[in-house]
Amino acid sequence: MAARRLIELALVGALSITGCSRGAADPTHSASAPASSRSVAPSSPAPSPASSPPASPSYDPQVKPAVDAYLAFSAAAFVAEQKPPALGAPLPAGGDFSTYSFDPIKGDLLGYVTTLNRNHQAWRGTPPAPRVSVLSADLGAVPHPTVTLADCPTPAPTWEQYDVTTGAVAQPQPGSAPPPYLITAQLIYYEHHWGVSKTTHDSSRTCHV
Repeated sequence: MAARRLIELALVGALSITGCSRGAADPTHSASAPASSRSVAPSSPAPSPASSPPASPSYDPQVKPAVDAYLAFSAAAFVAEQKPPALGAPLPAGGDFSTYSFDPIKGDLLGYVTTLNRNHQAWRGTPPAPRVSVLSADLGAVPHPTVTLADCPTPAPTWEQYDVTTGAVAQPQPGSAPPPYLITAQLIYYEHHWGVSKTTHDSSRTCHV
């Protein structure tokens, strides 16, 4: 899978990735405790993901809305990267990742896609498909219920960053292990819905399911 790169703020990774020498840092793509027995309103409508997560006994009914929010965030982020908006312009149809995210990742990703636009770059091809597992869930956490997910996306050899003016593919930086890379995503329940708040990725080694 051609690389996407994450902003190093506490993210080294969202939705799997390696950097491109002419591109901006991509924030999407930086311990386990038992889930609390207290229920959170996550019974409220969950966002519809672009694809259903693989069947897994780890998707407890109380945690699945968080998984769905992550999948929806990933799908929207890919659309925004394919059609990056100019600064101040609305996100493209199907690419409004802000619905499924909170700061800091929301602001970081918005900065990334607008920088793509300013540099006359975008992504094309078939993006990776998430392969998600639940690392931990604390539905009684204060101030926000929290779920932490791991994602080892499918390889996506056609997913590439390119120059929209010339069509030339941006050259990846050398030295990284072959993708896909393990993404760790933290989701919180806030304002009556789940959303991604932080992501990190480990580009030091290839992840395997």
